[in-house]
Amino acid sequence: MNSFKIKWNSIKEKYCESQIESKKLPVFYDFYNCSKDFLNVYEPAEDTFLMIDTINLDKELIFAKIKNKIFSKSNNIFNTVEVGCGSGLVSATLVKMIKDYISFDLNDEIIYKHFCLDVNRDAIDLTRNLMKSYKLDNHVEVHESNLFSFFTEQNIDIKFDLVIFNPPYVTTDEEEYSSAIEKKDISAAWAGGKSGSEVIYDFIEKLGNFITFPDSAIYLLLSEENEYGKIQNLMKNKYSFDFEVR
Repeated sequence: MNSFKIKWNSIKEKYCESQIESKKLPVFYDFYNCSKDFLNVYEPAEDTFLMIDTINLDKELIFAKIKNKIFSKSNNIFNTVEVGCGSGLVSATLVKMIKDYISFDLNDEIIYKHFCLDVNRDAIDLTRNLMKSYKLDNHVEVHESNLFSFFTEQNIDIKFDLVIFNPPYVTTDEEEYSSAIEKKDISAAWAGGKSGSEVIYDFIEKLGNFITFPDSAIYLLLSEENEYGKIQNLMKNKYSFDFEVR
């Protein structure tokens, strides 16, 4: 656990200006074997905790979306998905948050299902075991999938109320990018191709088949290398999304 404590101290220093929800997460790290589990799976790092903190910051808005399902009487199903689940930590945090809210505040009036998708089989195994370990698996399905390919290949018609994607956003040359796609190993967690945006553009293109307009919420993490303005305009023009930077 020493490696985690060192990492955690650096994260805490970086985010010390605000009260960060991910400070409450070391209990999840008790599950991981730090010397083994992250040999071929992206270890939770600053971007992971940033995504967790953003979701926690928006939890009241997420709860309002869930309540709206009851008030609108359109349906009582709330579906969420993390594309590229990696270690499973973000998904586990989200599922626990929503599960507790539905159970304690809504008396289980909503049927909740979360999906974890990743191209890396080791990430799939690690995430599946994490969910079982923390008794979250009755709300979770974990599938090997290149973006949303699992649903397309299985002919599953599903819409998501909330989508999380911490994409591979590091600028890489064509050889490294092609290798990551072929091997589907840990390199697929960061290799983003030219401008680091190749996978992001593919995600945006496919996204429309799996969300409900205009009610779905998308959490997409970008870096300064990712042609941010172009991606923002694409999301607005293609899906008429409001765009908020956190």
